Amino acid sequence: MAEIFGDAVRPGSAAVGMGVKAFRDPLLTEDFAAVRLPLDVTRAHDYAVDWTPGRLVFSADGEVVRELHQAPDYPVQLMIGVFDFPARAAGRAPGFVLGLVVSAVRGESGQPSARLM
Repeated sequence: MAEIFGDAVRPGSAAVGMGVKAFRDPLLTEDFAAVRLPLDVTRAHDYAVDWTPGRLVFSADGEVVRELHQAPDYPVQLMIGVFDFPARAAGRAPGFVLGLVVSAVRGESGQPSARLM
């Protein structure tokens, strides 16, 4: 899983949440963290996870960011969305609408990746 919340974005960087959320799976351990990366989220970036048995390797723009020594061994779903949290919208212009552009989603041999902007 990977997440970027609007209140975690700063000029020239963003905290990108990534890891495992164990959702009722006793074989997994909750291991999720927001890693601050030097990203301008208004530009396109490649986010990827190399998913192999017992291992997840998260990367952004080809650079490894985080590695976990656990992975679900069953099919999961990819969800891409923008969530608005009005209580966190201090300073936002009235009528501002959040947007997300996904230019490609690819899965190869169980290794999903996405190009998001």
